[in-house]
Amino acid sequence: MGGEEGLGVTTGQPNLYKQDLSKLDVSKLTALSREVISRQATINIGTIGHVAHGKSTIVKAISGVQTVRFKNELERNITIKLDAHAEDSTRGEQEENRVYKSKMSSTQEKRPASPGLAQPTTKHQKLDQKFNSSRANSYNDSNVHFKQSQEIINNGRDSNYSNNQEIDVENIRLCKGETLTSISLETNAIGINIRKYFRQRGMNNKLEKIIKHDILRMLIIDSRKKQLEYLKEWETEMNLITKGKPIIQVENVVDLESAPQDFYYIEDYLPGNGVIIPDDPPIGCECKTCNSKTNCCFAHDNESCPYTSTCKIRVPPGTPIYECNKRCSCDINCFNRVVQRGSEMKFCIFRTANGRGWGVKTLKPIKKGCFVTQYVGEVITNEEAEKRGKEYDAAGRTYLFDLDYNEIEGECPYTVDAAVYGNISHFINHSCDPNLAVYGVWIDCLDPNLPKLALFATRDIKQNEEITFDYMCQSSKNNENSIKQNMSMKDNFNIYMNIKFQEKLKLRYANAKIYKCDNEKCPRPGCYISGGSSKDDSFPCIRPICSGRFQLVRHVSFVDCPGHDILMATMLNGAAVMDAALLLIAGNESCPQPQTSEHLAAIEIMKLKHIVILQNKIDLVKEAQAKEQYEQILKFVQGTVAEGAPVIPISAQLKYNIEVLCEYITKKIPVPLRDFTSEPRLIVIRSFDVNKPGCEVDDLKGGVAGGSILRGVLKVGMEIEVRPGLVSKDSEGKLTCRPIFSRIVSLFAEQNELQFAVPGGLIGVGTKIEPTLCRADRLVGQILGAVGALPKIFIELEISYYLLKRLLGVRTEGDKKGARVPKLSKNEVLLVNIGSLSTGGRVLATRADLAKISLTNPVCTEIDEKIALSRRVEKHWRLIGWGQICGGQTIEPVIDRK
Repeated sequence: MGGEEGLGVTTGQPNLYKQDLSKLDVSKLTALSREVISRQATINIGTIGHVAHGKSTIVKAISGVQTVRFKNELERNITIKLDAHAEDSTRGEQEENRVYKSKMSSTQEKRPASPGLAQPTTKHQKLDQKFNSSRANSYNDSNVHFKQSQEIINNGRDSNYSNNQEIDVENIRLCKGETLTSISLETNAIGINIRKYFRQRGMNNKLEKIIKHDILRMLIIDSRKKQLEYLKEWETEMNLITKGKPIIQVENVVDLESAPQDFYYIEDYLPGNGVIIPDDPPIGCECKTCNSKTNCCFAHDNESCPYTSTCKIRVPPGTPIYECNKRCSCDINCFNRVVQRGSEMKFCIFRTANGRGWGVKTLKPIKKGCFVTQYVGEVITNEEAEKRGKEYDAAGRTYLFDLDYNEIEGECPYTVDAAVYGNISHFINHSCDPNLAVYGVWIDCLDPNLPKLALFATRDIKQNEEITFDYMCQSSKNNENSIKQNMSMKDNFNIYMNIKFQEKLKLRYANAKIYKCDNEKCPRPGCYISGGSSKDDSFPCIRPICSGRFQLVRHVSFVDCPGHDILMATMLNGAAVMDAALLLIAGNESCPQPQTSEHLAAIEIMKLKHIVILQNKIDLVKEAQAKEQYEQILKFVQGTVAEGAPVIPISAQLKYNIEVLCEYITKKIPVPLRDFTSEPRLIVIRSFDVNKPGCEVDDLKGGVAGGSILRGVLKVGMEIEVRPGLVSKDSEGKLTCRPIFSRIVSLFAEQNELQFAVPGGLIGVGTKIEPTLCRADRLVGQILGAVGALPKIFIELEISYYLLKRLLGVRTEGDKKGARVPKLSKNEVLLVNIGSLSTGGRVLATRADLAKISLTNPVCTEIDEKIALSRRVEKHWRLIGWGQICGGQTIEPVIDRK
């Protein structure tokens, strides 16, 4: 099998250039060597921007993942010429690239589930029949869309609908394919009758235009009427199921999108294949009147009372909640039965105007701490979740929510999939500044792996405000052994919460190959194309009249850098070596947005010189609006590191101007110089156990570590060491570190088998390490490299530091600028990022720009390494500065290679 220990030659994927260890000469390797670039990315490009700006969609468009191509009539909105100072920035051969002239198929928006995914199984037939009997096939005609056009109509009103919703037809961006100029009066019955009527009098152009207007208006109003009928029917269905808990309304005043066809409303978990959800609790309380002083259910796990006397949440996110169950003596009115009583809210599922599909807003104010709703769906196994996750990723959407609340096992056997079966939470959008938080709640099912997911308000929510939660920050657990006793419990909890938040938002990598046609006459930018990492290195040009072949010129890795300032710390301290950055700006928003300023500040902090600005979602705006924002962008970047950077208008969803971006990456981002000769060193960003439950002993495989190589070359068969390794503490509080020794048995870059790996992209390292040591990212923050060549292990750091003048993302009242950053003070608790490790630290002493910090966890690092510092500000950890290691206290590891 390819990639096994000692083989020395890649045997799989014959379409890629072979790697042969016997012929490897490290001194002659470059980032463009065929044996390297064919199988592994060698340039790291950070995609920096807000999650709503389409980062993942852009990466999918470049890496060749198939995405839904929307209707091509909107191409007129992205033919904006770039400014003259960017000589290679224009979209050449525009007319030749407009090849999509056929009628358009119906569209898919951001949020609905893909019809081919998670199809209902036999056990769901009764549920399907219930919906199909009332819904029948009435929705088949509902996905009718019309072209945005100034000439059609300014606005339309439907007086036949009880809610009297208004819709501005000019804002309808999805089209049916019937435009004013394409309507032919001679190809339909109405046109024939009109011709007969006016045959004697003659038909002039003005009259024909008026008739066309009226016909198209009639079609729009007719489809709008049908849409409102279907939405009302959908609204009625949901309210029959919820029985007023909650009350749901449906509203769409943005476009002609109707009710989703492949979504079924449920109120509780639906067990999938191989999943049994027990509902007979073994224990319950004997309280006749439960209160905070009684031995109620929440006291069984030594937890405090989760609710106030007014039934509002009083514990922080991540605290397990045990409500009274069916074995308890108390009735449904018990104050510890908040989630099971249901939601008393009034919601509206509405169509968002900013391209995010459906959303949910509250129709009455919600007080802080109130229970809002549950996140429900089909409960599936981890294996099934992995399978569906790949399909959902390819489709550009996911509703998978891992039930990773079991702090004892440290694994996640179950996942909630709300793609097909769900409730109101299916339509709640993501936000980096959410007003809801997720809690794990146990009621009748006390399986630690099967909590209910309850959404509570984190602040007062105003009437008609959209409700949101953070998709990435799902759960938190207690940190069993990494907290120092001299830190307060509150500081420890805050640090741990942030570490778990970062683990949910790790740097994510996706590789792509970029090709150029070797025929010099092949016009640009069509001579550039991109594809996945496993694509052939050469293939014929796709242009019918071109005799050339596409040749591989770059293999890049896109590092998804979340825009949170805490993740800026991760980027800053060297967890990922960035060679360039793509700064994303949403074309349907004004510029700059607050988060855009923060992202640009992050780029300046990281001192990136090669920047490309992407004006995404250009298909959602008109040409004049896009040009206006283009001028705003140029003004915004004046005087910054991004001044003079090219601005490329693109539509990642439609894959327009992606070839222009490929050309820019090839021409404007130089090939980096890497250190291939030093001893190899890899920062572990992920680690996991690849063995399936029930695997035979003889079939067990060692743990896998994934990370970014900073220097050197890793080879199959190489002896490796992982530091600090296993960390323990004796009864006196003395730390002991035992490095882990093993051997590399396989190397992979995405699906590409390797015999050696160089810096660039994310590398998977198969080892002989005990798999339980790698399970659930237990090696994250450690350093992997050659035996005896790794740095020392520090427990205290002496640093020279530099503080930001102002905080990113924090504004003081009455001040448009960020809040000032005070100097470090003695005994202050900080969050310290070193490589991929995030740990707590207490300031022991300061002097001028020097500081001594005691670390919560030992770290393998060396002098002159960069670190990032964060401080607790307004209940969030905020990046306040960075520094370099000057020295510190180290401990000698205990060497045990048995």
